[in-house]
Amino acid sequence: MSVISAKGILIIANFISSQFSVIIHNKLLFIFLLGIAPLKDALINEKSDLVQASAAWTLGQIGGHSPDHARAMAEADIPSTLLTVYKFKESSEDLKKKCKKALKSILQMCSFLSALEPLISESPDDILQYVLH
Repeated sequence: MSVISAKGILIIANFISSQFSVIIHNKLLFIFLLGIAPLKDALINEKSDLVQASAAWTLGQIGGHSPDHARAMAEADIPSTLLTVYKFKESSEDLKKKCKKALKSILQMCSFLSALEPLISESPDDILQYVLH
């Protein structure tokens, strides 16, 4: 059984937090390193639309959790990546749907304006409404 499947990462994060009084923002580092980065990689590099759609959905769930999570997504350039995949002509309708929903979830929580600015000029109208909201 791997450490990850045994929830070892969560146990390690909780241990570090309790032993060293790590503030909540540093827990986002664990989320980024163990969640956002591999999911972004899957969204960009996977050949399977099913895997890409699952990665998009998961990123939306994480980014829609709180403003801090949305900021972590923005700092990792996830909204631009989701938008690029959404606009890609060869993306399936399911993948586009998942990217759009993930963008909506992240953007509704995001107040990190410098990450939103590039999306204004790149977004189609159906996404632009979430950027400007």
